[in-house]
Amino acid sequence: MNLKDEPLHLNKNMLLAKVQLVLSTSAEEFVYNVTENKDKKSFNWEQNHDLSHLDAVEKAKLLKLLEKYDSIFAQNIEELGECDLVQHQIHLTDNIPTRQRPYRVPYALKPEMRRQINILLEAGIIQPSNSPYAAPVLMVRKPDGSYRLVADLRKLNEKTIPDNFPLPNLTEMVDMLSGAKFFTSMDLTSGFHQMKMHPDHAFLTGIATEFGVFEFKRLPFGLRNASASFQRLMSIVLAGLSHLQIGCYIDDIIIASKSVEDHLSKLGIVFKRLIDANLRVKPSKCSFLQKKVTYLGQTVSEGQVFPDTKNLDSIRKAVPPKNRKQVRSFLGLTGFYRRFIPNYSKTALPLTNLTKENVPFNWLIIEQTAFETLKNALTLEPCLKLPDFSKPFSLCTDASKFALGAVLVQDDEGGFQHPVAFASKKLSKSEISYSVVEKETLGVVFGVTQFKSYLYGRKFTVYSDQQCLTRVKSFNDPTSRISR
Repeated sequence: MNLKDEPLHLNKNMLLAKVQLVLSTSAEEFVYNVTENKDKKSFNWEQNHDLSHLDAVEKAKLLKLLEKYDSIFAQNIEELGECDLVQHQIHLTDNIPTRQRPYRVPYALKPEMRRQINILLEAGIIQPSNSPYAAPVLMVRKPDGSYRLVADLRKLNEKTIPDNFPLPNLTEMVDMLSGAKFFTSMDLTSGFHQMKMHPDHAFLTGIATEFGVFEFKRLPFGLRNASASFQRLMSIVLAGLSHLQIGCYIDDIIIASKSVEDHLSKLGIVFKRLIDANLRVKPSKCSFLQKKVTYLGQTVSEGQVFPDTKNLDSIRKAVPPKNRKQVRSFLGLTGFYRRFIPNYSKTALPLTNLTKENVPFNWLIIEQTAFETLKNALTLEPCLKLPDFSKPFSLCTDASKFALGAVLVQDDEGGFQHPVAFASKKLSKSEISYSVVEKETLGVVFGVTQFKSYLYGRKFTVYSDQQCLTRVKSFNDPTSRISR
């Protein structure tokens, strides 16, 4: 096998290899040995999951349902199903093969690499290949100390045409849980490896190892467009169920209900869809009929939503950045939760300025204050109210010299206002020169635009600290910025 891009010339009588008789072999020494299939063991739900929050009748009904659909649960990749409702295709900008030499692997990790290749072969996820495409693989250490075989597909990804199939909006996925009292979350077992590669495109996923060249029969991890392709598949599998508070973000399924009976009915619907699609769920990643669920980085419980405490721990441990890259990383982490922080843009402005290449990186008191303020705002575990679309909304807006702020609120039964979401933005250079009235008006426009999906087609109240805004309708001058 020639792994170079140019022809390899062989001289006459050149020694290519030595052959010797093997008298005995070990089953663990060669990649192509197939171990004996073992019967699938049922998962012990009572032993491995806390179901103490359910009464005896509810628990019995849930366990009966799980027993009925036991076949959809897979504890390892040997038990995976294969779904061909959508077959992943790869479209490239050119037909020039990308080929790289195998990476050298530490001797201590070679047995583990060989073992994992064996497992992938036995599970039908990869197959031997003569593909002109060859990406190297490496062993990546996981948090628990074990290793995972990963294909370095960056060269192939660089020339792959993007698939623009949209992923669900994270905020809308969480808003969908409003009004529910019981939640179930499920992850598919190695979800990508359950989706079939199109046979005509599998050769493009060739991987080069010291044990041979292989190609993926199933969708590999690390491939460009893998998430979009899998989302397309799941949108077909769970089509028409969003109105039942059933959703999926890539391979993470969420189910919400107001009652246990309704929830069990929805579970049966989802299980049936998964069986029909030949998809498997990882039992250790399931959480059934919980009153609190963490989903997509946010924790939801009876109409309230909080940032995930695991992510907040990372923010608590954050140290002051020492360069632009670290500033961007911190802003990315806190920016994910900006809807929980009042006037986020105004507070983060000193840090945002530091990300500009033409601004000297000087960490002074003002930057440290902004850093600590953002940390404190999130480490206090802020709480928002999930939107109740049967009740009216109110919009509170404000404008400062350099930024705009808005908060969407709803009243509870006692008349107290609770924030649904915060929004903010820094003013542009031209907007900074606006008058106070113009800035306040711009703040209202910003708030309405930002929360359009909640306010459109509804009557709502706007709160502002500028009395002059009540006379906005009297501005008839077409050249007036306020009129526009």
